[in-house]
Amino acid sequence: MNAPKLIDGDIVIENNEWVWIDGDDELVQSIESTMQTRLDELDLAPGHGMRYDNLLGKEANPEAARSDIIEAVMQEPRVRSVPNVQITDDTTARTRSVFVTIEKEDGTPLPIGEVNFDAG
Repeated sequence: MNAPKLIDGDIVIENNEWVWIDGDDELVQSIESTMQTRLDELDLAPGHGMRYDNLLGKEANPEAARSDIIEAVMQEPRVRSVPNVQITDDTTARTRSVFVTIEKEDGTPLPIGEVNFDAG
C-alpha cells in the first residue's frame, strides 16, 4: 500500500509535493495511527482505534492495557501476531510510552517503535 507520510498527524510536503511511503514504513505508520486513535472516535470507521481506559488515568491497568494494545494492533490485517508489548512511564513528563513488535504476515518481526501518550 501507499500512503501520504505523516508527522504528528500532518502530511509531509517536500518540493511542493506530498511525500508517499510504502512497505514497512507505511505499515508502521498505519499501526501508530490506529494506536493514537481512541476506539470509535471516527464516525466513518466504527470499531477502529484503541481503548484508552486501561492505559491512562487513575484506574490504569497495565495488563488490561496490553490486551487493548494487542486488540488495536490486530485491526491491521497485515499483522499475524504481537509478540512484544512494553509500557514505560516518564513520571517527570507525565507520559506513557508503548513499544510494540509485530510479526508480519510473512512471519518477519517489525518493531513499531515508541508511541507516546500524554498521561497529564
